[in-house]
Amino acid sequence: MQHRAADQIADSLSDYFNNREASAVRLRCFRNTPSIPRRSLLLCAVIACVLQLFVLSSFAGEAESAGPTPDVSVKALFNRKALLVVNGEQRLVSVGETFHGVTLRESDSRRALIEINGQPQRLKLNQRIGGGYTRVQQPSMRIWADQRGMYRTTGTINGFAVSFLVDTGATSVAMNSAEAKRMGIDYRLRGKPTRISTASDVVTGYSIILPEVKVGQMTLSNIAAVVIEGDQPSEILLGMSFLGRLEISHQQGAMLLQQKF
Repeated sequence: MQHRAADQIADSLSDYFNNREASAVRLRCFRNTPSIPRRSLLLCAVIACVLQLFVLSSFAGEAESAGPTPDVSVKALFNRKALLVVNGEQRLVSVGETFHGVTLRESDSRRALIEINGQPQRLKLNQRIGGGYTRVQQPSMRIWADQRGMYRTTGTINGFAVSFLVDTGATSVAMNSAEAKRMGIDYRLRGKPTRISTASDVVTGYSIILPEVKVGQMTLSNIAAVVIEGDQPSEILLGMSFLGRLEISHQQGAMLLQQKF
């Protein structure tokens, strides 16, 4: 009777392991060794079952704690506040406040930066995410080098169509005074006079802020720029005041620009 009970317990332990053959080798010693008390074998079986239940309950607890991703939409935008609707419930949320697992990180009159499960997401007015949250792919574009190895592209400044020369060595967007006048930028009234060193001279310039600069599908606000008196630079330089707010990489001869948030 004692050996039959030991055999049954050993078979149960063998089923517990994924590899039955390996388990049989490990457990054969229990069947053939009469010196091992029956209570010890029973204790082994109980411990194995408890461990299995513990592992299963841990996985279940993790899945339950993650919970479903909330459905989020933006109904109104303010400076440092946003009217959010999360899973059908509406609340005016301030920056730093968390509402049903959604944290408001930034907000202005144009868009809000929220965080869900540690992932940032920028939403515009009436934009909605949810239903198995995945991070929205941010706008990006490729710019191919010309024969001289320069990167040129088109875009807009305050809604005016322009051509850009991408210049990672320029600290800000730069343009000559003729381009500024064409776009109706009153740089002398709104700008701050400054002296700018060029390759051949020191010239007068005006530091300004451009309300909107767009390249491809990427639109950024409040971009620092400089207007230089005269006809230089001959092309508008797309400098780091714009590029620094993007992710820049190079792939197979092309410059890849991608909006961060």
